[in-house]
Amino acid sequence: MPETASQWCRAHGVRSASSELDAIADRLSDLGQELHLTGQYISYEINSSSHREAAAALVSPAASTRGTSVGQQSDAPAPFPPPAARSLPRSR
Repeated sequence: MPETASQWCRAHGVRSASSELDAIADRLSDLGQELHLTGQYISYEINSSSHREAAAALVSPAASTRGTSVGQQSDAPAPFPPPAARSLPRSR
């Protein structure tokens, strides 16, 4: 949009406004590039964090006997065991 306004200003003899609009257009382009790169970086960090959390949640054999995950200490009580399966009454 600033480029179009700049072209109009040039065509109508308003050179000072045209050069200001060109500078604004360049700065907007730079900011757009920075935002794009920032978005990519944030996406990378979120994905990396998710992978680290998933890896930390994996339970090692030694930790599973204690009821904790690798690298984590748990003060919470151990989860309840699953309920025993009951057999259904037999129909006559």
